[in-house]
Amino acid sequence: MSDWTVIGRRRFTFDNPQPALYDRIAAVKALVGEFPVEGRLLFSNLGKFTKGMPKYVMMLDGIEVEFPPVDRSLKGSAALAQSEEVWSRLVAQLKPSPHLFTNL
Repeated sequence: MSDWTVIGRRRFTFDNPQPALYDRIAAVKALVGEFPVEGRLLFSNLGKFTKGMPKYVMMLDGIEVEFPPVDRSLKGSAALAQSEEVWSRLVAQLKPSPHLFTNL
């Protein structure tokens, strides 16, 4: 579906956010190499998907189930060290969007 619909006090449509998510996942994968990357479209628990939950969509109350918090007691483990190194490399590539700061 190219458009998604929100039904509330008014009905309106917006572009399907999945293609943009796929592009963002690919961009992050290009920066982090073989490190696993996943992406989700996160909706509040008020949302309803009457035709079923689309791929890569999750509700807010499911985030900790699908992505449990990292056990910080594992500090010094190889897996945590690798995650921290990849995260640092990714953050170093980030640049703020110029149009966010035009009114400052």
